[in-house]
Amino acid sequence: MCITPQQMREMDRFTIEKLGVPSILLMENAKNAFMKHVASHRHYLVLCGTGNNGGDGLAIARELILNHKDVIIGILGDPQRGTEDFKINYRILKNLRANIVDAFHYDEYEKFDIDDCIIDAVFGTGLEREIAGEYRRVIERVNQTKAYKMSVDIPSGIHGESGETMGVSFDADIVITFHRKKLGLQKIDAQVITEHIGIPDFVTDIILDQ
Repeated sequence: MCITPQQMREMDRFTIEKLGVPSILLMENAKNAFMKHVASHRHYLVLCGTGNNGGDGLAIARELILNHKDVIIGILGDPQRGTEDFKINYRILKNLRANIVDAFHYDEYEKFDIDDCIIDAVFGTGLEREIAGEYRRVIERVNQTKAYKMSVDIPSGIHGESGETMGVSFDADIVITFHRKKLGLQKIDAQVITEHIGIPDFVTDIILDQ
């Protein structure tokens, strides 16, 4: 069963507001679910926007670091303007002295090769505008590498409902999507795996029956 991004947002909101599950706990659950599919690689590059998709990416990067992996975290956007859950994970990584770079000015994308992994957590399912400028340049550069490419919930640049490419999209080998498969994922070529993050089935039923 596929759902729309709006339905997913309503399921998140119900779980947080009605059931009292903190949003940061859902983010941790998403991180744990994603990590089940991360294999061992030489280097990892985790690209993060400043929304909650980026917050998922930061949590994933933290887990990789705590497992003694070689991780570079590329931030696309101003961290000070991030969501609250993004900021929580960003502060933790700063305290861990993680290798955080400005993705717009990072100039070593070409070093990531077949033994490496690039994780995309830039844009989530709420993307409604075409990707342009520095964001587009970064995605185009990482797409040219031979690294294994993973996306968090949806490849950045894919419209969550229509599946259309919004200017450019991350060329994922695999997508780990959360709770239910999104409609837009039906059109992509990548492998898609759906993982649960702690939203009860009855919440799904309530939202879908509205």
